[in-house]
Amino acid sequence: LGLRVGDTYGGRLPPTRAVLRAFLKLGPVLVAQVALAYPTPITPLGTAPMPRLMFAAYATAGLYAATAMMSLKKQSVHDWATSACVIRAPAA
Repeated sequence: LGLRVGDTYGGRLPPTRAVLRAFLKLGPVLVAQVALAYPTPITPLGTAPMPRLMFAAYATAGLYAATAMMSLKKQSVHDWATSACVIRAPAA
């Protein structure tokens, strides 16, 4: 696709910030996995309600998508937190 991740000045992203960006990017997925790992309580009607952590996973994913849609540079939370930017790689 010709894209690369760099800092806001176009330089290389340091490894520590790249790892932090990866963990923050996987935040909603990790919250959803934790939510699905907990057993859901069964109500007297026999139906299981949606776990509260699953709501948190959906809310976090919505926050990530909303920030990417509304920011001028189309950056999401994980990009803002690490001062990263997705840029086009120069043609070789």
